[in-house]
Amino acid sequence: MTNYTLPHEATCDVRDRLGWLGLTLTPGLGPRRILEAVKLLETPSQIFELSLTELEALQLSVEAAQFLFDGKGRKAAEAELGRT
Repeated sequence: MTNYTLPHEATCDVRDRLGWLGLTLTPGLGPRRILEAVKLLETPSQIFELSLTELEALQLSVEAAQFLFDGKGRKAAEAELGRT
């Protein structure tokens, strides 16, 4: 099994932190599904630019894909980042 590590905060730009956080806050997504999806993207922040069909092609559940497509993942991530 391959071990993955999250990028260090200093080397991860704000957009990518939002991407990671948005995925983490998406209902129904666990660590394995998040890592598998991010491996297929150029950057974690790209998750917010995908169509609903592209999100579902990442093997996300319909509910998770809709949550991200509707912008709820980004809003949740921005709210959480604003609290820190």
